[in-house]
Formats: sequence, C-alpha cells, structure tokens
Amino acid sequence: MDIDYSNTLNRQNAKELNDERHICPLQIDTIKRSVTLWSNKGDIVLSPFMGIGSEGYVALKLNRKFIGFELKQSYFESATQTLKNSSISAQSNFFID
Repeated sequence: MDIDYSNTLNRQNAKELNDERHICPLQIDTIKRSVTLWSNKGDIVLSPFMGIGSEGYVALKLNRKFIGFELKQSYFESATQTLKNSSISAQSNFFID
C-alpha cells in the first residue's frame, strides 16, 4: 500500500476539448517499481500506447532507453515535451521521428 495514487504526470496539458476523463492515469510509483523489477540500466523500455509519456519519463530517469508509440497528436506532443525535459535532466540521448 505504498503507492501514491495522486503521483501522476499532468495529463491536463494533453486534454482536448471533447476528451472524456482518463479513467486510469498510471502512477509514477507503479511505473518505477515495474521498470526497476523487470529491466536493468541500459535496457530498452517499450510502451506501445505511450499516452503522455509516463513510462518513458520514469525509464529515462532510471537510466533506461525508451521507445514509445502514440496515435493521439495532443498526447504525443505532451509526451515529447515530457521526454525532452526528462532526457535533459537524465543526460540521455533523445530522438523523435
């Protein structure tokens, strides 16, 4: 019971006018535990449904590499900004295509 359920990235920045409420934002603590348990430093973390980039944010902070895919443009743009900021602070290489 040590997960802080309010510890999430700000998804409001990616929300569009007609969006419904995201029913299950993923907590940073949950992601951190998963990445730590199932990967090693330097490994690649894959998120096929990247959303606003929570998994990538944690992966880069924990010295992993990250590959993510997102179809929704506003989420992709939010994730891109989040990952750039995380990448700079983690001194990682960052590439978007």
